[in-house]
Amino acid sequence: WAGGDLVRGPSSLVAAAGDGRRIAADILRGMGLPVPEGERPRDGRGRYRELMARRARRVLRVPVPELPLERRRGFVEVELPWSEVEARREASRCLECDLLCSTCVTVCPNRAFLTLELEPFAVRWGLPGEEPVELAVTQPFQTVVLNDLCNACGNCTEFCPTAGRPHEDKPRLVMDPTVFGTFHHNAVLLEDGGLRLRWHGAEHTLRWGDPLACSGPGVEAALDPASGALLRVEVRGGAVDWEPWFTLLVLARGLAGRPESRYLRA
Repeated sequence: WAGGDLVRGPSSLVAAAGDGRRIAADILRGMGLPVPEGERPRDGRGRYRELMARRARRVLRVPVPELPLERRRGFVEVELPWSEVEARREASRCLECDLLCSTCVTVCPNRAFLTLELEPFAVRWGLPGEEPVELAVTQPFQTVVLNDLCNACGNCTEFCPTAGRPHEDKPRLVMDPTVFGTFHHNAVLLEDGGLRLRWHGAEHTLRWGDPLACSGPGVEAALDPASGALLRVEVRGGAVDWEPWFTLLVLARGLAGRPESRYLRA
């Protein structure tokens, strides 16, 4: 087996860790042993405190055992495997970035990032007679960037464990309507009663209420606020891009528990 930079070239620590998990699963299958599902509990605020406390402590890696110098002869392996106790101790150092990363939140000198908490959920949206598209939020913590505070210094890019560019990749919240109009893509304006999104040059809106009212180029729809289910849709021509509406729905749910929620009142 091989993984990490040897196989994929220079990449991220997270990608290398993923290779390690897949290799371990393949070894277990080859030995006829069960492969753990890898699912960990997501119990909201208590889990958040636990993960943040883990980030506050520096735990050094477990040294790799090596063969004594006097026994290094021929082609005998020099690096030895960990014991089960050592392996479990090393594995416990994992910060579980798949549940909560927010590194960009902690390293931003301008405090331009927010971590939003929401219950993971999934929706299946589609037009009559078409195969529905499934969209899902699997992480309870999502990150957004406040455009008014971000000066694109790139500090978040330097520290991002997935080799991303958070100040460009994350949903961008804009407070000034004039500035919002200058964006071509990935800009969200918080308004009284809803959200507006600029997405690849087109504008999409989500109005809070029961049901949620969504509109975009050539299409209008209504969503159930509790489940996100598509209640009705009216298409006036062309294909429907569901991703912008899902982005707005995720942001609306995440912002509902923060002071910014005053912008989402009906």
